[in-house]
Amino acid sequence: MSIRVLFVAASRRGAKQNPLQSAKPVKSVLQSCYGTPYGSRDETRRYQHTKNNNTAFTKNTQTYIPTCFAPTMLNLKTLLLLSGVGHFLLVLGSVTIPKLLDWSKALASVPTLIRQMFWTYAGYILAINLCFGLVSVLGPEELLNGSFLAKSVTLFIALYWLARVVIQFTYFDKTDLPKGLIYTWGEVALVLLFIAFTVVYALAFMRNCSWI
Repeated sequence: MSIRVLFVAASRRGAKQNPLQSAKPVKSVLQSCYGTPYGSRDETRRYQHTKNNNTAFTKNTQTYIPTCFAPTMLNLKTLLLLSGVGHFLLVLGSVTIPKLLDWSKALASVPTLIRQMFWTYAGYILAINLCFGLVSVLGPEELLNGSFLAKSVTLFIALYWLARVVIQFTYFDKTDLPKGLIYTWGEVALVLLFIAFTVVYALAFMRNCSWI
């Protein structure tokens, strides 16, 4: 009889105990894939359980994402820095394009206003690419801080280069391009660079939106 009473009492005490308070965080399971905390700016986002206001749950629960599927903040920062350097290289290469393609001769028969507008647009594009590089090199943390401005800038840059990739394959007429291996490899390098920019800034935008 006494054994039965003790068993019932122990069962009642176990039922009253909050399982969230007694549960221990499991960090050793698939540590290589799930060991990176996903969250807010301090990398420790807690899931806010607002319905029942369970403080034990909000304090002890941490959300993890697989590092094999989502880039970490450090990796994205490095990618943004490399993208900034890539923009600088692109600007340097763009300076040589007018001479390589002989723009002066091609634009000689164009009306003066059209020629001036063409050079103005080219200058604007060069300045925008340079600014992308400066922002990426000097402020990668600000591009990943989750603010509205960070989301807007990373989305704009991603769409900017995505449009450039689409135009490259759907609009440009390549029949008048100079022939030669250097021009072919140069075009391939530029397209790969545009695709890399699109992917990096799209990942940064998704990170700012907490989608990855």
